[in-house]
Amino acid sequence: MITKTLSSFLGCALLTLTLSNVMAADGVDVTKGKNLSEFVSPDGHIDLDAVRKSGYQGPLNLDGVTVNIDPLTGEPKIRSSAAL
Repeated sequence: MITKTLSSFLGCALLTLTLSNVMAADGVDVTKGKNLSEFVSPDGHIDLDAVRKSGYQGPLNLDGVTVNIDPLTGEPKIRSSAAL
């Protein structure tokens, strides 16, 4: 039982390190993730097609953006913090 648990732990650790190395090689700061602004449409909505097409899966960094809720639709609206 201990051998199986240790083997599972080492497998998970190896997978985590491998994914971290792949993401770091792609220029993604694995501690922050890609910036949300990369996936925002011109009207301020999250462009889910752009997210899917990029193949990115992971955290999104909110540095430099402000997220508000549209009072009419209840949807998130994103804009550059510099535009404030």
